Amino acid sequence: LALALRTAIARAVEAAPPGRALEVCTIPSAPSAYRARGYAPVEVLLARCGIRSSKVLALTRGRVDQAGLGAEARRANSAGGLVAVRRLVGRRFLFVDDVLTTGSTLAEAARAIIAAGGSAGAYAVLAETPLRHGGHAAKSPETLRDFA
Repeated sequence: LALALRTAIARAVEAAPPGRALEVCTIPSAPSAYRARGYAPVEVLLARCGIRSSKVLALTRGRVDQAGLGAEARRANSAGGLVAVRRLVGRRFLFVDDVLTTGSTLAEAARAIIAAGGSAGAYAVLAETPLRHGGHAAKSPETLRDFA
């Protein structure tokens, strides 16, 4: 999986609009998920790629497991769930997550980064999956157009 993630990151960097260097930012795991696994899967995969993420996001509250939620419920569940841990003026980020379904988690991460003065340059995910309700997965630029 590390090779697949490295490929996704390379493509995201190539496709990113020109600008400042990109820092890698991951979505923090819920404390209960971290306790259950004992590690953060995306961080382990990044380490195997020789990539280190910037720890700039924190969870502001717990949220419901998104499995089984539709797009609107996922957006509501993610809204306000992340915050930047410091001001990020002048910094640009590449968001890395494990699975993209609707884009609500990545959109929330971008919102938090932008609120702290940073900017969202690109994103990379390991897998993209359709919603379990028969919908379609987010197709990058459309759903995540607010990143820029």
